[in-house]
Amino acid sequence: MKAYPPAVIAEFTSLMASLLAAGSTAQGALEICRSMGGVRLRSLCENLKAQVDRGKNFAASIKASGAFPPLYEALAAVGEETGEGALVFGRLADYGRRAEKMKGRLRSALAYPLLVLTAAVGGTAALLFVVLPRMAEVFAVFGGEEEAAVQIGNMYRSVIILASVLLLILLATGTAFVSYRTSDKAAAVIDAVLIKLPVAGALISALATLDLFFAMECCGKTGMNAAAALASSSMVVGNRAFRAETGRILGKVEKGGSVATAFREGKLFPQAVGTWLAVGEATGEGENVYARIREIFETQVEERRETALALMEPAIILVTGILILLLVMNLVVPLYSLYGAGL
Repeated sequence: MKAYPPAVIAEFTSLMASLLAAGSTAQGALEICRSMGGVRLRSLCENLKAQVDRGKNFAASIKASGAFPPLYEALAAVGEETGEGALVFGRLADYGRRAEKMKGRLRSALAYPLLVLTAAVGGTAALLFVVLPRMAEVFAVFGGEEEAAVQIGNMYRSVIILASVLLLILLATGTAFVSYRTSDKAAAVIDAVLIKLPVAGALISALATLDLFFAMECCGKTGMNAAAALASSSMVVGNRAFRAETGRILGKVEKGGSVATAFREGKLFPQAVGTWLAVGEATGEGENVYARIREIFETQVEERRETALALMEPAIILVTGILILLLVMNLVVPLYSLYGAGL
């Protein structure tokens, strides 16, 4: 199992989308990709071709390679099953571009606060390890050594407490991240918490709905009925809470229930989805309804991403400002008081 940078995955996806749209087979497209790309892209294509040569189909080769995220694997399986590989890879390429755009915005949002925070941490270190020891020496010369030692000790304690709190927060975040990646049970709990957050929950809901109905749209193009399209698309949803909800909906449909009714009775997917599906069931235009739902939530995802980023920038600056204020209150103000007393 070998990891590849996002840029390599994005290049591979774009090339595959173009080649499949031009009528190439998956194996033929792999051969062409291998001859067109750089070292890492060739390595990825050779990895996939080795899996195909062992008798695996293209979607199974993508999964066996370990180079792609679960959503990618699921959509590739839908594309191969439905014969809509070009459409699926084109959509995946769009997803990749949007993800990179969002990462770029996030890096831009983080750059200034991190620069300020780094400067503050550097200044704090200089105060702790250069200025305060020198001041203790000065006070010792003028006979105020005992009072200075008490004040300086209080400053060190304040900084240690603040640093300990920050370290605990970082450790908790790191532990949650590792648990999310390694434990399905922990990931299910974290996903259930995330969907309840005000801004993140709305974005996750829109993403889950978009992914599911994009896959169902692909399935619908091959003539699958609603139940079969839902069954083929159920594993596309990344958030485990929404995936479990999709499984419950699928269970109701497999028992003879209406897809529209099952979605309306669910608790996570927007109620408008059930209304649109009811229209599709009444008119027999299921495929067009899937496309319409996908278009609606594609727009919502973009809008909610922009909202999340717009809120994230001031939030990061606010957190950075609070940290700097705490450092000033616990270090700089006592330091000036101590200096004034010495004078």
